[in-house]
Amino acid sequence: MAGSTDASFIKRGVSSFWRGILGLVVAIGGISLVANFAYQFFTGEVVVTFVKPEGRGYVFNIENKSPVDQVIKSFRVVPDNSQKFVYKVTKNIFAEQTKEGISIPGGIESYVPAFEFKGLNGVVIKAQSKMNFKVPPLSSRDYLSPESAVMFVDYETASENKIVGYLEGLLADIQPRSGKKRVRYLVSENYWSVVNNDINAVKVACRDNDLFAKSSACN
Repeated sequence: MAGSTDASFIKRGVSSFWRGILGLVVAIGGISLVANFAYQFFTGEVVVTFVKPEGRGYVFNIENKSPVDQVIKSFRVVPDNSQKFVYKVTKNIFAEQTKEGISIPGGIESYVPAFEFKGLNGVVIKAQSKMNFKVPPLSSRDYLSPESAVMFVDYETASENKIVGYLEGLLADIQPRSGKKRVRYLVSENYWSVVNNDINAVKVACRDNDLFAKSSACN
């Protein structure tokens, strides 16, 4: 009877030991998962990058590096209105000689269709995923192309999960990333390059184009 009791006690002890080990492994795994989620939450972000020109428009990529789905609250392409841009005529057009110089059809003014782009607003980007999208051209005239221009890409994202979104709001002042982003680009020869400092589009054109450098704009 004593031997049976001892065996039962040992069995219960071994069983409890392995349950404890299993619980410890689960706990460590859970802590690891939570730590990994927290790390990605604080360091992961939504990133927009230029891919290539396509037709008269531009292909960009948006990537959600965070562990939760993100909704794009707003996305805008905004010209730097504090400075002038340089455009070039890319095809033959009819022009008229006037006393003031050369007059082109519709005048020299043009609006920026990319500024009106709101196609990403409300779109959900799944966690750890990315997608391409196309931005409209920088001129409403099909014969005008930017030679040198400075543009801003402004976008704001938030977690689609309401609880995580609430936490993001509470931590907005201290977390290393923010849902609001502004990226400055120099657009030259239809290629968008990220620039971190103030840059003058006209000065860049004067530097890079020796024919344009002889114009009055560079004096």
